[in-house]
Amino acid sequence: MNKLLLDSRHLAISKDENTGNHILVPAGTGLEIEVQALSFGQINESSAIPKFERVHCGAGGEESSFESKAIFPFGAEPEIKRSFEFSSGFVLAVTDICLKKTFPMTKLSVDALKIPGSWKKLTLITASPEDKDGLKIEEFDFDSFTNYESVHGIPAILLENDKGLSLETGLCDDIWRWNSGAASGLKSSFNIKKELDGLLIEHSVCIWEENSEVQARDWRFKWYLAWADEEFKKSSGRKSPGQREADLENPGEKLHENAFILLNGKKSEIPCTVSNTAQNFMKKALRSAAGDRKKMKFVIKNFHPSLCEDPAHLNRSGKADSLLHWNVPGMLEFSLWAERQLAPTKSKFAVQISKDSERFEKLPSLRHLAGN
Repeated sequence: MNKLLLDSRHLAISKDENTGNHILVPAGTGLEIEVQALSFGQINESSAIPKFERVHCGAGGEESSFESKAIFPFGAEPEIKRSFEFSSGFVLAVTDICLKKTFPMTKLSVDALKIPGSWKKLTLITASPEDKDGLKIEEFDFDSFTNYESVHGIPAILLENDKGLSLETGLCDDIWRWNSGAASGLKSSFNIKKELDGLLIEHSVCIWEENSEVQARDWRFKWYLAWADEEFKKSSGRKSPGQREADLENPGEKLHENAFILLNGKKSEIPCTVSNTAQNFMKKALRSAAGDRKKMKFVIKNFHPSLCEDPAHLNRSGKADSLLHWNVPGMLEFSLWAERQLAPTKSKFAVQISKDSERFEKLPSLRHLAGN
C-alpha cells in the first residue's frame, strides 16, 4: 500500500509501507522512480517506525521540500532521516544515518534507485584523474548495455529516450564519503544493471567480510535527480536588459588561493564553486545586484563542471589530503538560495557554462541552470 507524502507541481513522493521504498514521480516524466529501502546489518527501512513526515513551503506558499525521520525500535535504535528539496526540474536528496551505539553490520546499502522506462542511450560520467576536469564521459546504446560496476561512486548517470526525455542522477559534494568504504580497505560496489523494465542503480558503500561491530557514528549521503524534456527551452544566451553578472573567470577581485580547483595535487585557475570563497563571491555579487530592488536577470558566467579534491572546500582541512567532490549539484543548491533572494522582485537566475565545458551541456541539471 502506497502512502502519499507530497504532491506538488514539481514532484510527487509516496511511500510503500510494506517495503519501505519511497517513490518519486518527477513532474511531466510519467516515471515512478523507486528509492529502495536503506539496509544495514540484518535490517532495512521497512521495519523502522516513522517519527515525523513534514512538508515545507517556500516564501510563496508553494511546497519546496519534504523531510522525515524514522527509528528502529530495538537494540541501539538507529535513526534514519531523509530530506528532499526540489524546484522545477530537479531534486536534491539527503539521507542521514545515526548509530547511537555499537551496531553489528555486514553491509551498508544506501538509496538504490530503480528507474523504469524504455531508454535509448545511457551516458556515464565517471571520475578519471587523467581526463579533463577529472571526468570521463562514456556513452552506451541502451539496448546493448548490460552492466557496469565500480568500487567508486559514479558522479553522474544520464538516460535519454526517443521522445526527448532526459533523466540525470548522481552524487553531490560528498563523493569522498560514498567512496569511504574502499578508502578504508573495505569492499564496496556501485553497480548499474539493466533490467527488463528499466535500470537499477545500487550503492553498496561498505561491505564487511563478516558480521562486524560498527562504532556509534553518523553518516550523511547526498544525491540528486534532474530531468528535462524536448519542450524545455534552453536560454538563448543573449544578454537581457538590466542583466547583472558575476564572472567566475574574471571575478574582478582577487580570490584566495584556496578557492581554486585542486586535481592530482595541482591547483587550476578555475574557482571551485563548492568552496566558501567562491560561494561568498557569488552571494556578494547577487546581493549587490538585488539591492536595487528592480526586476532583472542575474547570471553566473563561465561555470566549469569539474571534480575537485581540496578538503578545505568541505571545511575539513587537516583531516585528509584529498576529499573528492562534484560541483554541479552544489550549483543546483546555490540556485535554490538565489531564487529565494530574487523572488521579491520576480527576478531570474541563470548559470552559463564555460565554452570549454560544452561537453556537459546536455545534462538536464545544467540545462535548467542555463534556462532559468
